[in-house]
Amino acid sequence: MPNYQLLCIFKNLPKPELMTGIKAAATCILDHNGIIKSFENLGLRRLPIRLFGNDMQTYREGHYVFINFISGTTKLYEMMAALKRESDILRRVISNDDQV
Repeated sequence: MPNYQLLCIFKNLPKPELMTGIKAAATCILDHNGIIKSFENLGLRRLPIRLFGNDMQTYREGHYVFINFISGTTKLYEMMAALKRESDILRRVISNDDQV
């Protein structure tokens, strides 16, 4: 099974709510038969462009979180659809991790 890297940009949330959002993203990966290898939190950063959330508010700052995981290729579309329903995530990108 290939290695993937998920970048999630979360809203500027307090720490307990941010941890709940990260846990929801990790649960989504595990529900779709993925294996989480590592997490990397890059912290709060200014966004390069304005982003609109599901609540139609504009956001200029966000928490960047990388999740490295292993999963089958057929589950990625289902995983992205489930992550789109999370209201705390502004952007989500799954890329193939070729370094490993």
